[in-house]
This record gives sequence, C-alpha cells and structure tokens, in this order.
Amino acid sequence: MLQLDEGAYASKLPRMLATVIILFCTIGTTNAYAIDPNGMCLMENECMAEKSRIAGNQYGTCESTCVLHSPEPLSGLNATKYDIVCAGDWGARPFTAIFIKLENYGNSPTTAMITENSIEELVSCD
Repeated sequence: MLQLDEGAYASKLPRMLATVIILFCTIGTTNAYAIDPNGMCLMENECMAEKSRIAGNQYGTCESTCVLHSPEPLSGLNATKYDIVCAGDWGARPFTAIFIKLENYGNSPTTAMITENSIEELVSCD
C-alpha cells in the first residue's frame, strides 16, 4: 500500500493554490477582442463620398467588399490584429490590419486601423 507524506503536500499547497488562483484570474480577465471595430466607420475619402460602416466583420470600399477574420488580441496593447480580404470585380487582395485605441492621440482618445500602407482613423457612424 502506498503511503502519502502529508507534510510534503502541505508544504506545496500554498504554491499550488497561488498557481490555480493566478490561472483563473488570467482566464477570467482575457478579452476575446481588445478592439472590436464593428459599429465604427472609416472616414470618407476621395473615393468614398460617405463613411463606410464596419458591421458583421465587413465593410465596403469604392469597388470592393472587405471581410475581417481571424481576430487576435495583441498582448500589452489595446489592439486587435485582423486578417482582411478585400474582393471586387478586379479580384481579391489579402492583408493584415491592426485596430488600436490610442489613449493620448491629439486632444482625445481615438481608434485607428493601421495597415502596411496607411493609418486610418475610425469615427462614430452618427
């Protein structure tokens, strides 16, 4: 018959308990998306006469529809990385974008979409 040394387990109990508590606290505070751009708008530009609403993980541009997928929160930032595919009559173009909340940008906080070619401010759709 196996005998257990209760003293050995008792000395490890505080460390095991602390590990379990940290694990549950981490799981409990993890956001699925640091930034969810749905409900926000890309500003109008020379091609788009009006704001383009992001809804259902997609938005329209001049000649295409873009779909956001594979969101990945970025550790240490209030940001989420998305893979995006824009498709139209011309074909399809995949790229990556980071949606980030900038707390000290100018006079007020703002949210932006950053790609390898541009930084676009997201605005309220109202």
